[in-house]
Amino acid sequence: MSPIPLPSKDNMDVLSFFASVIESLAWPAALVICALTFRTPILKLLSSMRSLKYGDFEVDFGEELTDIEASIDTSQNGSLRQQSEVENTLFRKRAEISPRGAVIEAWLSVEQPLFDFGEFHEISHNGRKVRSPRTLILELAKREIISTSMEEQLLALLNLRNQAAHMKDNLQITPMDAIRYKDLADRLRMWLEEHPDGYMADG
Repeated sequence: MSPIPLPSKDNMDVLSFFASVIESLAWPAALVICALTFRTPILKLLSSMRSLKYGDFEVDFGEELTDIEASIDTSQNGSLRQQSEVENTLFRKRAEISPRGAVIEAWLSVEQPLFDFGEFHEISHNGRKVRSPRTLILELAKREIISTSMEEQLLALLNLRNQAAHMKDNLQITPMDAIRYKDLADRLRMWLEEHPDGYMADG
């Protein structure tokens, strides 16, 4: 019987190469299989996320709303005009379809009265008309036309609007969040419209 041939050096190099390739592909392949296997529960988990966390920075839309609600003294805010049931129903429907879009819409209802308010007080920055809501809010507070509490509330609403607009894949906003946001936006809008001369006293 003839002896079994031993693998040559060239054959060993080829075998080593294929072994290293298979080893390098093992973990990615395992991850893909796990992702496909647990696709449904992973998607459910992601869809239930309400907050974004990056390092030490964390944002929770609902908690931010709660903080703003707690800071508002209803006796110092605008008298909230009762909206028609049709308007409320339409907004709820829009919030159900796109809570994020509803938040942005609600902010716009504050932004224009804010700019009108700033124009009434002839607010400018570096000799130019202010076109940034944030800059306008800061200028109004600096000149003591609005109080520190009103400044904080407007900035907080603006920040939430920006989160809704830009954190599309990382922040979950519920329809109820959008409705709560609109209620806060309506209160601040009404104050701006009812107090053109300004100053909401801290208290």
